[in-house]
Amino acid sequence: MREKAASLPNVQMEQGTVTSLLEEQWTIKGVHYKTKNGEELTAFAPLTIVCDGCFSNLCRSLCNPKVDVPSCFVGLVLENCQLPYANHGHVNLGDPSPILFYPISSTEVRCLVDVPGQKVPSISNVEMASYLKKVVALRNCVALLLPIAIFC
Repeated sequence: MREKAASLPNVQMEQGTVTSLLEEQWTIKGVHYKTKNGEELTAFAPLTIVCDGCFSNLCRSLCNPKVDVPSCFVGLVLENCQLPYANHGHVNLGDPSPILFYPISSTEVRCLVDVPGQKVPSISNVEMASYLKKVVALRNCVALLLPIAIFC
């Protein structure tokens, strides 16, 4: 993408690390940035595109109001499970949130569990397994269309 942009006659390429956006009356006018040599510069442009990844400090400043993340989906692949209606998705309006099931192969079913809150339980320790067993499976065991053992 850089190569294509650089080939255009009205594009001037500058490389550096953006430290902040220049904002004027809710409009981004340019950026402050540092070069590889540590020199601090300012660049102005009629169009500024912020594309610095999911851990961007810049994108957060562009959201007004701040974005609230009420929940996240956690996915599991369940093997050798049978859904009540073959080749169909299933929704369980469970407690505390929905659970989706749909086939992804002849022997596998994807299960998406909506986990409420800003932070997802960690999978590196027992938090996620504990949440799935104690919250999702126990509260929904009667309503679940699949055997409870899939969550163990």
